[in-house]
Amino acid sequence: MKRTYMEACAGSMCHTMLDAVLRQAGKCRYRCPYNVGDCFFDSVSFVLRSLYGWQVQSSDVRQQAVGLMREAMEEYELLQRQFQQAAVELTGQVLTDEEVYLQMMSSGRERAISIAVSIESIENANHIRYGVRDLRGYMTYMCKPASEGGLWADALIFPWVARTLNINLVVWESRSAQPIEAHMQSENGICVEVARDGEHYEPVMPLMLCN
Repeated sequence: MKRTYMEACAGSMCHTMLDAVLRQAGKCRYRCPYNVGDCFFDSVSFVLRSLYGWQVQSSDVRQQAVGLMREAMEEYELLQRQFQQAAVELTGQVLTDEEVYLQMMSSGRERAISIAVSIESIENANHIRYGVRDLRGYMTYMCKPASEGGLWADALIFPWVARTLNINLVVWESRSAQPIEAHMQSENGICVEVARDGEHYEPVMPLMLCN
């Protein structure tokens, strides 16, 4: 179901310090239509279409980001097997989960490290509210639109969106009026900024387009 910014917002929720901060920087939160539960991906695709002329659909952003996560998961599991094999050959013992994690973090393999962090986040029950208890389950639901039971966007998916699109992604937090996530993957100046208010996301656009 498509809703406008004004239909989704009520009272002071839509008038935060962030609006003043963005206005000083010549930016604003833009009132664009979105699908409930898909607003982050809708916001990213809206900025790319409006500012850079990219023809990209929000559903494609979802699926491509999750596809890259799955590739990285395969890389992570290959490294995990290599670490275990080396440990058995050297000591005759398998590594604990914590030892695998520490070796992964020191491997220098950026994507595998991100997977290790994501696994730890889910195992720490950050996503139990979704009924998702492992990263594969997370990816299964994250690739679906919200209307089909897919997950709403969260911090785990942000770096994969930046990687798969080769963009710089900045997520602003409305209540603190500060960037809470910044994933710099682009050297060509493509930057997408979105604002988060609770679990709702909106595009951040040049001020002249908001009047």
